Amino acid sequence: MLGGKKDIIYQDPLIVNAQNGDFQLQQNSPCIDAGDSSVVNWSTDLFGNPRIQGSAVDIGAFEYTTGGGGPEGDVNGDGCVDDADLLIVLFNFGQAGSNPADVNGDSVVDDADLLIVLFNFGQGCGR
Repeated sequence: MLGGKKDIIYQDPLIVNAQNGDFQLQQNSPCIDAGDSSVVNWSTDLFGNPRIQGSAVDIGAFEYTTGGGGPEGDVNGDGCVDDADLLIVLFNFGQAGSNPADVNGDSVVDDADLLIVLFNFGQGCGR
């Protein structure tokens, strides 16, 4: 039993796209918060995100993060910085306040957010 969840290793871990090298967890993965945090002795996952983000460490190489757990610029949180992320930023361009397209967190969707997506385009996509 890991993290209080019985038989977790016998369930489909719901990986984003293992065939193309994207081993991030999908939003409904049973591996989220299912690991044993007491054995974690490193502070970040392979993307550099904080290793424990929920009630326990996630099973796998990457912590699932809401609102984009993948590389910087992954606006829609699918683990891949691609045209979908670019379109989200473009459609929200100029909007102020809390917005998932505000990649850099400065409360406005602007050219800085667009440049982050463009600079990281293709990251996490298994290409």
